[in-house]
Amino acid sequence: MKKSAYQIKSMSYKGESLDYIQMPDTCVALYKNAANQVLLVKQYRPIFDAYFLELPGGSHEKDETLEETVIREFREETGLVPIKANFVITIILSIGSSTEKAHIFYVDQLEPNKVYKPEEGIELHWINLSAVPELIKNRQIVDAKTIIALQTLGA
Repeated sequence: MKKSAYQIKSMSYKGESLDYIQMPDTCVALYKNAANQVLLVKQYRPIFDAYFLELPGGSHEKDETLEETVIREFREETGLVPIKANFVITIILSIGSSTEKAHIFYVDQLEPNKVYKPEEGIELHWINLSAVPELIKNRQIVDAKTIIALQTLGA
């Protein structure tokens, strides 16, 4: 079994003991096609025992740049290869309880002849931009990184 990159840590602040989770950063990418659809992946999250629609992405590896991470994760999850990933914003997901930062990128071009098989258990969903607000309102998109990226990039 692979060793977890997540660790529970403790620190003292103003005489109080604070516990937090030390986590690797996450990189996600938003891609919008010519038909004004965004690409989301639907995957199972065992902690919630549920499937979620979210942007393709994953954990940043220490030996990669953030751009390398997001391109690798995008390819692994979708089978599609970004030509370039453009940095948009960094967000902190849970100030006070976790060290995780999410780095959001925008992909505007894919390699035309490079298509791989996506990871097993991941479904690709092309969502019309006009449907995004209703999907968020109806709690069909609940992932914070995905919502922030969609709203930051005008979806």
